Amino acid sequence: MWTTFTLHFVLQKPTRSVLEYEMSSSDASKNPNASSSSSAPADAQDLTVFVQSLLEQMQSRFAQMSDAIIGRIDEMGSRIDELEKSIADLMEQTNEDGSDKNQEPTASAAKDKTESV
Repeated sequence: MWTTFTLHFVLQKPTRSVLEYEMSSSDASKNPNASSSSSAPADAQDLTVFVQSLLEQMQSRFAQMSDAIIGRIDEMGSRIDELEKSIADLMEQTNEDGSDKNQEPTASAAKDKTESV
């Protein structure tokens, strides 16, 4: 008996839980007259294959998300570096403009002093 599971962004529950698989396996081994004794190992094997497939898919998705996050962090780091450079340039321009304004009154004050003498 093969069971098909569909994996989207939301994990759909299988028709039987892991506990039910374990119970049907152990019940079949205790009761030799049980009709599901041949299907129990197949169900356990199906569950194992499903879980392995699910783990591989999750690992792949995790790797993709990790790469995307690292890429975005690198991009943000570059943007922060550019912003810091722009801020430093603006501060430098402001200091130059401020020092030019401070020098002009000093020069005009010196002229005033020489004219008044």
